[in-house]
Amino acid sequence: MRARRGEAVIYKSLEYLKSCLARNVTVSECASQAHLSVSYYSSLFKRVTGLTFTQYLTGEKMNRAKQLILSGKPVQDVAAEVGYEERRYFSETFKRVTGMTPSEFRDSYAAGGDRTPRP
Repeated sequence: MRARRGEAVIYKSLEYLKSCLARNVTVSECASQAHLSVSYYSSLFKRVTGLTFTQYLTGEKMNRAKQLILSGKPVQDVAAEVGYEERRYFSETFKRVTGMTPSEFRDSYAAGGDRTPRP
């Protein structure tokens, strides 16, 4: 019974995270909202999602960034919309996650998607 309640807390937290991609949400903020200690929240989060809080949040931000890039938004605007103040840091993170720069990602789709991005 307790495990299900813990999962429910994390699933509710995931919805909250998805609604806050434009700003830097912290694990401390989410733990506080769930009325849990940061360490317990972090371990519960990893147990439920299989990812650390940072891995999950970065993945969600990059998935949203992919959508925005393909919609034609300038990279600077995409970076801001997913909570990165510096375009350069956003581009480095995007490349680390996808294997391509934002421009390469956009171009790969414009050219017919010959290069498949990594998930």
